[in-house]
Amino acid sequence: MKKHLFILLLFMLLVLFSCTVPKDQSLVTVSDTAFPSEMDSHLAESKNGSDFDNRFGRGYQNIIETDDAYYYCSFSGKYLYYYDKQSGISGVLCPKPECTHDEAGMENKNCGGFVNSHAKSLFSSGEKLFYVSGVWTPEYKGPALFRMNSDGTGREMVRELDFGETQDFSWPQRFDLHRGKLYGWISYEYVEESEPIIRFAIVSLDPETGEYRTIYEKDDCGMTIWPKLFYIDGYVYFSVPDAGPMLNTSTLEIFRWNIETEELEKLYSSDEAIIFGGMYDMWVENDGNIWLVPETNFERNPELMQILNGELKVVFEYPDFGSAHLIGGGTVNITYPGQELIITDMSGNVLKRIEKELSFFEDIGFNVDAYGCDLDIYGDINELFVVYSHLRFVHDGRNMSYGSCLVRYDLTEDEPQAQLLAVSPWD
Repeated sequence: MKKHLFILLLFMLLVLFSCTVPKDQSLVTVSDTAFPSEMDSHLAESKNGSDFDNRFGRGYQNIIETDDAYYYCSFSGKYLYYYDKQSGISGVLCPKPECTHDEAGMENKNCGGFVNSHAKSLFSSGEKLFYVSGVWTPEYKGPALFRMNSDGTGREMVRELDFGETQDFSWPQRFDLHRGKLYGWISYEYVEESEPIIRFAIVSLDPETGEYRTIYEKDDCGMTIWPKLFYIDGYVYFSVPDAGPMLNTSTLEIFRWNIETEELEKLYSSDEAIIFGGMYDMWVENDGNIWLVPETNFERNPELMQILNGELKVVFEYPDFGSAHLIGGGTVNITYPGQELIITDMSGNVLKRIEKELSFFEDIGFNVDAYGCDLDIYGDINELFVVYSHLRFVHDGRNMSYGSCLVRYDLTEDEPQAQLLAVSPWD
């Protein structure tokens, strides 16, 4: 059983790592304006103290919540989807009433909701939606920042992006907007004295000026560093779990970047001690308390851990084998192979249990094979968001594609039911 889980997770990691190189994209820009002057006002909210929503952080799917709607785009997704809270209407975010949207196929470039996004790059500010995509035109070939109105109208390119020496072979894998700047990570290989070296880095990008800088970097590291980033006030926390040649973590370090003073502080290091587990999820409280759980663990049941005063201690061990994830105020244990969702508080007390029940697939208009699907967890102890990914969609009884569904569970209900928010058949 554990061997099967190992192979599945290894496949997922390889798929994700394969996305680190820029795609041969052919998105035609709506505007050749390098940088509209009104961009300042749209980012003013974030620059004046608006913080990243950590409920939707740390994972790799794109989820945004506004007062009126939810927005969803899978990791490097083709289309942008919406769910209107008041009406319950959902679909591709396209303002063209005659458009066939994603029903036309994987790349309907005439659809207003076709974004061909890069990695995790969807964010909102000042009632505008932003994302990163590749541009191939006679004038420019490379990454660019785009924006549109919340109803899908007015899409335009606002800035060509320059990622320095990594531009030609790797781009950052996320763009989280926090207090006026975008933060993410990058991993790439370069050659020094005829020897290939892997470099990992935490980076930032100023969407106004285009300034791209490295906050932290580590050379000659493993290929399976999957960091977590967390944002509180004037700080960016990030983990560096270096798994070396294996998937289980060998070493773990946690840092804090001061946005104002631009000082980097190491908060924890396992030094030479081996930390078991992989792809550690991280949540940070306002008082600086740091929580960790392994999203993968091939040897034993996962454990919830806490870092206090630079020391790592185990708070409790989950009774069920599987993966663990952190949400606001609690945790989620996904059992294997049953994929039951067990929501707990930070002391291990069970708050809710959600049995695997996929009847919502019956309402999406596709024949869906959910065998081997993966679950990405977001939210808090009141509201859980689950992305069911690596689903196989059958089109017209013949063609097949891989896709995902975004589902919401109201955890204030006695028996939370799946509320389908978005269906993305072309991941």
